[in-house]
Amino acid sequence: MRRTGRIALVVAVAAATLVGPAGPARAADPPPTKLSASGYPLQTPRDYGNADLLGGAIGAAKKRGVDWVLANANRSLEPLSCQTGSGKAMYHLAAGGTGEYGFCWDETGSSTDDPSTTVWYPQGITTTADAYDNRTYDGVQAVATTWYSSDAGHVRVSLAPAAGYSSGAKYRHLLLVNPGSGGTFSAVSDCHAGGAMWYGTMLYVACTDHIKLFSWDHLWSADTTSYCADRVGRYSDNGTTRFCASGYAYLMAQVGQITPTSGNVRFSSLALDRAASPDKLVVSQYSTSNGGKIWRYDLDYTTRLPKVTAPSTTTQAYDVWSMPWARVQGAVTRGDNFWFHSSGGSDFYGKLRYWNATAGNPVKTYNGAHGAEAISYWGWGDGAGGQPDMLYTLSEHPGYRAVIAIRQGDFN
Repeated sequence: MRRTGRIALVVAVAAATLVGPAGPARAADPPPTKLSASGYPLQTPRDYGNADLLGGAIGAAKKRGVDWVLANANRSLEPLSCQTGSGKAMYHLAAGGTGEYGFCWDETGSSTDDPSTTVWYPQGITTTADAYDNRTYDGVQAVATTWYSSDAGHVRVSLAPAAGYSSGAKYRHLLLVNPGSGGTFSAVSDCHAGGAMWYGTMLYVACTDHIKLFSWDHLWSADTTSYCADRVGRYSDNGTTRFCASGYAYLMAQVGQITPTSGNVRFSSLALDRAASPDKLVVSQYSTSNGGKIWRYDLDYTTRLPKVTAPSTTTQAYDVWSMPWARVQGAVTRGDNFWFHSSGGSDFYGKLRYWNATAGNPVKTYNGAHGAEAISYWGWGDGAGGQPDMLYTLSEHPGYRAVIAIRQGDFN
């Protein structure tokens, strides 16, 4: 998240220095404080009506899947090494790890390309390991990142192979839209896209004071003629109906929204906890001072929405914690294991913190990414395919952008 200003340094409360495979960690930080979970209800209206009308207008022949988008990706992944050297965004995370992978964005040499643009900023991250427990969607393994535009205010999603860079590997952007009545639509504009969670057919996108819900079942090809280059919506081009997505080849429709009924939950970032039962929606709050909150809510895997227990019509928080550090850009939990990724403020590098809520062990703090953003858990657990559990995260600053997957066992 782009923020300005300086913050006070968090005072260390433990004399011991923690050492892990990521190198010497800082002195232990104070742990989160558990708060009362009452008073943070959510409501989740969802309606496919307008999205279905839009699909009918565009036509079934242009309906697409995640596998189609990846098969027709058009931007080349660059090796992660572009951001792992000294002074680069992922230097400490890569230097402290034992088997990281990921990628950098397509470097075309233009000031408006993905690594350097000051119009678009990458924010949220989620993967197909969130979508289903078999870690695939439409038969592929993918990572999805959300970007917001500081210019037009639009929101886009990038789909890339979850395995990261390999020769010939590519990614693709698609535009998020809000369907209107009668097969019309507009660009999503009131959303910082600070976090994302892929849950079944749903894509949750954090918009600070609410969450927007999008459907992977409502993904279509858009027109890419020059007429559509600067247009978003349904247009008549000399009698030809165009479905324009500002030049993007694909658009994805919103089908719902999650709103706090008391207005007191801040959706700065999102993650999924699959180790809990039931699954948990993890919400973290960005704050320039200590005391931002993290909320967890039960999810209903049958509806892919926050769980509602009759006669209530809202979802109550499972638990709530106060974080004793500033600038938390993303948090993810795995049962009682918590990870927090914070931006650096006056420090060049951010912080990656680990804490176990049951063991009561000291918080471990490692150097994180420069331009730290959201964090997501790629869970195997059973060691299937020889793949360890990973933490996916990303960085946002122009010239310092990458997506990295690090072994969670190196940072706990």
